[in-house]
Amino acid sequence: MIVKTRSDLERELGLEYYVTTSPPIRGKIRCRYEDFIVEEVLRDGTVITIDSCEKVKIPIRGPGNYIRAILVKRGCDTLSAVYLLSRACKVPFHAISYLGLKDARALSAQLISIKDCKEPSILLTIKKGKVEIAKYVRSPLPLKRHELYGNRFTIII
Repeated sequence: MIVKTRSDLERELGLEYYVTTSPPIRGKIRCRYEDFIVEEVLRDGTVITIDSCEKVKIPIRGPGNYIRAILVKRGCDTLSAVYLLSRACKVPFHAISYLGLKDARALSAQLISIKDCKEPSILLTIKKGKVEIAKYVRSPLPLKRHELYGNRFTIII
């Protein structure tokens, strides 16, 4: 079966048709943020999950100048969330580290680290509709890109 694409972007890229032996399902994607879920997977196998953040063991805990936290975003890009957190924690934007940009049109969970956050308890009060800190711990080290293995995607059609 040959199916013509409906996407302008795909046509621009030269992807005009799909060839498949299966009939189309005629579903819709991304009607709600919860239809596209992005969760980080760390090198040690830890998955930063949306639905059970309190059970996630945040790696590299201990006394130190850093806070490691689980950031849950709904319909918000990573940079806007980091800006909001930097203002709430009264730290510079560059004091917050993250392991990658996540899709703004999604529900996502990712690990962040914040340097020199004097009042980390303020993080748990941040519930701006789109941004929430689900959990945090102290750490001697900031996040490093090599800690990220990849992302787990859940797509609801």
